[in-house]
Amino acid sequence: MFSFNFLKKIRSKRPKPMPKWSIVIDPGHGGKHPGAVNKKYGYMEKDINLHVANFMEQYIIDQIPELVVTMTRRTDRTVSLSDRCLLANTGKTDAFISIHTNARPMKGRYGLEIETFHFRGSGEGVDLAECIQDKLIDCRYRIPVIDRGVKIGQRRGRDGELKDFYVLRETNMTACLVELGFLSDDEEAQLLIKPMNQEIMATAIVDGVVQWLEDKGVTKYPI
Repeated sequence: MFSFNFLKKIRSKRPKPMPKWSIVIDPGHGGKHPGAVNKKYGYMEKDINLHVANFMEQYIIDQIPELVVTMTRRTDRTVSLSDRCLLANTGKTDAFISIHTNARPMKGRYGLEIETFHFRGSGEGVDLAECIQDKLIDCRYRIPVIDRGVKIGQRRGRDGELKDFYVLRETNMTACLVELGFLSDDEEAQLLIKPMNQEIMATAIVDGVVQWLEDKGVTKYPI
């Protein structure tokens, strides 16, 4: 019978899978740009976005060696929208995922109201957004979530014209922007700030990206 140490030694010599996919994770805001802020508790969007993104990266490192990840920031620092896109557009990248939380003047329903945005006219963007949204809504068995659906990434500017989300428009690869809930709502803020919930959502987002990559059959790196 083989000893445990012998088996452990044999397993450690097995070659690790070669990376075959590459993604960029973008924790929205940061540094002097806090994003949404909860008025009662003072929670800032930039912090929650970063926590979720860090959980995503760690999950990939621990569980998905086939996937190479680049972060637009790993700390609380200011990164311009153009620099985020420039980083993503440098090298081989299969997908760009931007992480955000939302704000509004009125209170909504109880539960994290999640929506995922894609660039208009991007069929692959729709597919990626749907994979991510589906996995996030599956989190309802562990945390309360509300499905706000998959949408085109646009907002109305001060001139009244619809404008595409900058990071979706200026990135060359398939891109999505995920809104994980309304930080402005006190009940949602309490859900968003919990590390356990952040990790659950981070894992779901990564699983959605991997599902899309597998469905699409993307292979830019040798297996």
